[in-house]
Amino acid sequence: MSECVYYQPSILFLDNLESITNASSNDEENTIDATNASRITDVLINTITQYQKSHYISIVATCAGVSKIGSKLRPARGAQFFRTVLQIPNLERVDRIDILRLTLEDKLCVPGDMNWNYYGNKTEGWMPQDLVDLAEKATFVAWKRHAAERLESPITVTEEDVNTALEDCTPMSLRDVQLYKSGSHSWSDIGGLADTKRSLTEILQWPLKYPKIFKNAPIKLQSGVLLYGMPGTGKTMLAKAIAGECGVNLISIKGPELLSKYIGVSEESVRDVFERARRAKPCVLFFDEFDSLAPRRGHDSTGVTDRVVNQLLTQLDGVEDREGVAVVAASSRPDLLDPALLRPGRLDKCLHCPLPSESEREAIFAVLCDSQNIDEAELDLKKLAQLSDGFTGADINAAITSARLSAFEDALATAMDGKVNTAMIKVTQTHLVESVRSTRPSLSTIEKLKYAKIYARFSKGDSFAEDALKNQKATLA
Repeated sequence: MSECVYYQPSILFLDNLESITNASSNDEENTIDATNASRITDVLINTITQYQKSHYISIVATCAGVSKIGSKLRPARGAQFFRTVLQIPNLERVDRIDILRLTLEDKLCVPGDMNWNYYGNKTEGWMPQDLVDLAEKATFVAWKRHAAERLESPITVTEEDVNTALEDCTPMSLRDVQLYKSGSHSWSDIGGLADTKRSLTEILQWPLKYPKIFKNAPIKLQSGVLLYGMPGTGKTMLAKAIAGECGVNLISIKGPELLSKYIGVSEESVRDVFERARRAKPCVLFFDEFDSLAPRRGHDSTGVTDRVVNQLLTQLDGVEDREGVAVVAASSRPDLLDPALLRPGRLDKCLHCPLPSESEREAIFAVLCDSQNIDEAELDLKKLAQLSDGFTGADINAAITSARLSAFEDALATAMDGKVNTAMIKVTQTHLVESVRSTRPSLSTIEKLKYAKIYARFSKGDSFAEDALKNQKATLA
C-alpha cells in the first residue's frame, strides 16, 4: 500500500484472492489455516480502508467464485468491501471460433475451407487460454509435418493438424474432472433392450445431432431419464454405451461419495458435481443405484439424504442453467425414490429394462460370445436361450465365464507338460450347456414377482404413499 501511495493514482491488483482469505474448513487439520486466513482478511480490510480514504488507490481482485473468498469480504448487511462484482461469462461458439481463427492466422497460413463450426462445437466450455494453447499445439504439429516433408512453400495449418492437437489438448476446466472412458462400448455390445436404446437415442443423441432443429422447433427437451429394472438387466451397461454412441462426456457418480457427516458438505458436493458437468458439456451425469442417494424424504433419521434430495431438486429444475447437461439415473427400486424427483422437468422419462425374452437372451449370448472370441459357428444359441429361462444378462455373462473356465481345465488336462496355448482353449456347446444348467439365476421366483408387482404399480403412476406412511421416520436434523 505504501508503494501504491508513492505511485498514486494507482491500482492494486490481487490475483486469486481466495487463496489467502478462504476460511472454510471441515476438519481439525485446516483449523490453523482458517485462523490465519481470518487474520489476513482483517489486516487486508483495515489497511486498504485506511489508505483509500485519503489517497487515489483502486483495488481490483480476482477469484474463482464469490462464495470461495472470506466471509468478511462478501456482501453483508447491504454493504460490501468490493462494491462492483463482475462475472466473466463462458465463451459462445462464435467467440471461440474467432479466438481460435485469429490466433492461428497470426502464426501460419490458414486455408479458407477450414470447418470452423466443427471446432466451435468441440471446444464447448473452453477458456481463451485453452484456445490459445490449442492453436500453439496445432502450429507445432504443422511445423513438424512441414519439416518432415521438406516443403519450400509457406507453412499452412490443416484440419489434420488441428485434429491432432485437439486429441492431446485438455481444457483447464476438465483437468480435475474424472470423465468416464467409454472404450469400445456401443449399442451393439448390448443384446436386447431395443426399445430402451431407441428412446435413449431420441432423448440424448438427436438434440446433439440436429441442434438447429431442436433450437428452432418448440420441442421441450427431456434431459432427465430414469432407468429402472431388476438387478442385472443392463442398466449400467446402457449408461456406459451412452458416452460412445452419443458423443458426449460421461461423469459417473456413486452415491456414497457425495454423502458426508458434516452439515452442508453433502449439498456442496451435489452442487460441485453439476458444476463439473456444466464445464464438461455436452455431458451426461449418471447416478447408479439412485435410490440409495435420493430416497423418499422423511425416511432418514439423520436428515442427510433429505438435504441431498432438496439440493438435487433445485439443481434438476432450478433457476440455474442446465443446458447441455443430461441426467441419467438407474435404480432397481423406483418406489423408494422421492416422488418430487420424477415429476415433469426433472427425471421426466422413465424407461423400463425388463428381463430378457428368449430372443433377447439369444442376442445376448451372441454378443457376449463375439466379445470373448468364442466361435458361434458350432454353437446352438437358440437351445442355450431356451435353457437359460429366467436368466438376466449378468447371469448369462457368468455362465459364459464358467464355460470358459471349464474349457481351460479340459485344455490343461490334455496338454503336454502342462503348457496350454490360447488355440487349445475351445469353448464348445457342451461346456456352455453344462455351465447354464449349473448356474443358478440370481433372482428367485419370489423376487421376480415382487419386482414385477412394484414395476406394475410404478408404471401406472402409483406414488406408493400408503407404503411410505407405514415406514415414516422422524427427522432429527
